[in-house]
Amino acid sequence: IDVSAALTRDNAAQMIWNALKAGEVKYEYTLVSENGTLVSKTTLENKKDTDGKDLTMLKDKYAVTTREDVTLKTISKDDKGTYSVTTSGTAGKDVSYTKVEKNYSDLMGQKVDVLVKDNDNSKVFGIYANEDSTVVATGVVGDLDTVNGSTEKVKFNDVEYKLDTNNSVITFNKTAPYASDLRTLAANASGAEKAYAIKLIDNDSNGKIDTAVVTPFTVAEVTYAGSSSYPFRPVGGKLTTIGNIDSDDVNAYKGIAKDDYVMFLAETNRSAKDKGSITKINVISGKIVGTRTVTSKTSEVKIDNTWYKVAKTAPNMA
Repeated sequence: IDVSAALTRDNAAQMIWNALKAGEVKYEYTLVSENGTLVSKTTLENKKDTDGKDLTMLKDKYAVTTREDVTLKTISKDDKGTYSVTTSGTAGKDVSYTKVEKNYSDLMGQKVDVLVKDNDNSKVFGIYANEDSTVVATGVVGDLDTVNGSTEKVKFNDVEYKLDTNNSVITFNKTAPYASDLRTLAANASGAEKAYAIKLIDNDSNGKIDTAVVTPFTVAEVTYAGSSSYPFRPVGGKLTTIGNIDSDDVNAYKGIAKDDYVMFLAETNRSAKDKGSITKINVISGKIVGTRTVTSKTSEVKIDNTWYKVAKTAPNMA
């Protein structure tokens, strides 16, 4: 900062935060003999907490611990308007936090630092993305593909990404993932019946993807747009009505109408927010002038001059 300029509130807050995280020191005095005379030698040493880590002012004066390098695994809203959060912990044990005031679901799957009161997981002061954790790319099911001849890469929106050895797939707030690893997801999880939004995360800043977070949604056709509810018919899978969605329980786009195709994201899969969402999907119309099979699970159709992936087997041109 410019030390001759007026101090901004942001910079003042940053300086206080830096001081709270700084390690405390102590002076050790030792008597030693020099030329037959006892003299006192002073050495400066770092204070240590009970875990052997450097003792910070935050820990010493306020009994607050920063738990670092853990992964945010689940988050849900409770009946009191606060949130319950689970992170991975040491030795493979998950750690749960309650009465969290803020919705941190945007950090799902990322390495985070949790600021929490000692011995009280109901007092969380903040959850922050670890400095080494980055969301590399976001998209939907059709953006993800395999790379021919490679088990160490995937293609996302036509850009190739390297995979870390132990990369994993997390399905938002679900225990069962769509696939065990990202390449398997790219090769096998396709079609409207397995539609999802996805983000790719590099958690250790080595340029490789460690985690993919999948948020399932339903591709559906609006069968009726009333003032109080919206019944849908899913596209792909079983053609059964989802049921009437109360308009007060969902954020729908303006002008929703019968026969619209939409993306329905249920509240339980929507970042632990208060409501689900309905987003209109653009429809491509035109003459199919070609079809092709890309893999055993992926087909494409050509409309005008553009190839499009299809959720099911490509139509028979004959």
